Amino acid sequence: MVASQLSINDPSDDPLEISVMVYDDDTNRLRIVAASYSSTDTRTAITLEFGDGVGGRTYKNNDPRLFNKAEGLSTNKPLGYLPWITFPDARGIPHEVLLCIPLTNHENAELIYGVLNIGSTRADSRLLQFAARHGEPLAVTEQRDKTYKFMNLACWQFLNANVRANP
Repeated sequence: MVASQLSINDPSDDPLEISVMVYDDDTNRLRIVAASYSSTDTRTAITLEFGDGVGGRTYKNNDPRLFNKAEGLSTNKPLGYLPWITFPDARGIPHEVLLCIPLTNHENAELIYGVLNIGSTRADSRLLQFAARHGEPLAVTEQRDKTYKFMNLACWQFLNANVRANP
């Protein structure tokens, strides 16, 4: 689904890692509930506090965020990928580009329940097309928003179907 939205015909051209994080009321943290990588991968144990890292800020602000490691390194600004203790050096950050999209109730966008994380190890990833540009044409903004809504709805339907199938 994600690859087709990005017009990636061959997944090896821009291999993407995808995870879905939901807010856990019991721990007051975001945690991974689904991922394209193995459930034994150490990343599945990562949890984020409200507002931590790119995913946590996406959840807190209910606003998509795009992390671009090269851009962050060139400006000497804090990378903010995850809390600094977790990745004190940019070389440890596994993604060159990370797109985080808030997941909301498709009938009420103010009701956020999680974050869709899409990461790439390629510095020239197609995910960069989601970077907002100052003065961009309205059609570009509308297409980006349409893609976000499509991915949000697809996640909602997938999670809803799995919850109903496994009560």
